[in-house]
Amino acid sequence: MNLTLWTSVCLLLALPAWAGGEPQTAPAGPYQPLTAGQRWRLYADSVVRSPMTGFRVAAGASLAHLRDEPPEWGPGGAGLGRRAGHRFGRLAVQESVEAAGAALLRHEVRYLPSASTSFWSRTGHALAANFVTLDRRGERTWNAAHLAGIAAAELVSRRWMPDRYRTPYRTVRGIGIQLGFSTAANLVREFAPELKRVVRRK
Repeated sequence: MNLTLWTSVCLLLALPAWAGGEPQTAPAGPYQPLTAGQRWRLYADSVVRSPMTGFRVAAGASLAHLRDEPPEWGPGGAGLGRRAGHRFGRLAVQESVEAAGAALLRHEVRYLPSASTSFWSRTGHALAANFVTLDRRGERTWNAAHLAGIAAAELVSRRWMPDRYRTPYRTVRGIGIQLGFSTAANLVREFAPELKRVVRRK
């Protein structure tokens, strides 16, 4: 996949981070940990209630369908349906593992925007957000639940794929791709205020 297409795919799948950004982004000001009720609402939004979930599933399934991946699932509506089911199943596993793990560890699941005004500092912050989050005291810690969710989604979803998609190489590659999508979403969340101002001027 060339760089232009890869960038377009990442931005397409990151759009939900912009359109539904506020609930998934921690507000500015002193850090307030999530309540149990807030965690449930965020989880429900990420898996079921948000229309952006359907968009994300449909976009990923459509791209896979156009590329005929995997070819064993065939063309037409049946093939598209299987690819959409695969995408939703993977999303549900990822969000469920991350939500449960973060609740158990008392870790933050929302994106935490940088307080810096430097472009490069904010970019570095967005890149690091896959790996770093806050604990209940507001101190930085490993984003273990997020990484576990991505890994679990790849491992579980490959069980219902053709055998040749279950190799360690394809699994590690899939985890890397998901980290790329997550990074694109973080960048959109970080720079959404500026991007929205630019769009409004046009």
